[in-house]
Amino acid sequence: MPCWAGKKHFPGLLQPLFTGSDVYGAKEVRRCCILTEDDHGPEATLDLPTFSATAEMAARSRAMGGYHIPIDNDVGLRVGRDIAKWSWPKYQAYFDGTASVRP
Repeated sequence: MPCWAGKKHFPGLLQPLFTGSDVYGAKEVRRCCILTEDDHGPEATLDLPTFSATAEMAARSRAMGGYHIPIDNDVGLRVGRDIAKWSWPKYQAYFDGTASVRP
């Protein structure tokens, strides 16, 4: 998996285009509130079945945490996926050796 997967700008669609599969199949174990509270809670396991579902969960988390308003997440996910669909053929051309480079 490329090093940029799992960053805060999670590639909800670009990763499946890159690998040919939306399957992620990971589990993340975290202690509740460990980043924000001295008296953190119990461990919780997050199932991350697909890249798309993981991107949706990250967006929902940001809205529920007060970092984004829901419309920011909705538009951000849609625009990110649109950009991935638009740009993937250009990236793929570099991988398969058919890219034309401007002088």
